[in-house]
Amino acid sequence: YATQSHAFRIENRGDADLELKQGKTSCKCTLSGVDKDRIKPGESADVTLEWTAETQEPEFRQTATIHTNDPARATIEFVVEGDI
Repeated sequence: YATQSHAFRIENRGDADLELKQGKTSCKCTLSGVDKDRIKPGESADVTLEWTAETQEPEFRQTATIHTNDPARATIEFVVEGDI
């Protein structure tokens, strides 16, 4: 099975610094990097998710969570789904 990855971009559209902290991932999925732990207003950061679709099922779903200091969105869940 080949390992795949995708970089998700998080933008801070607020007027205060946005803090990011890595949370839980599903068993076969990893957050290989959050390129910043604090994003200033108007800036962005990339979160890279890596996964290997090892399953006996014809479909897979992997998740990873980022925690933030934004009270309106305290967590961000990244989801990768596909067919094998």
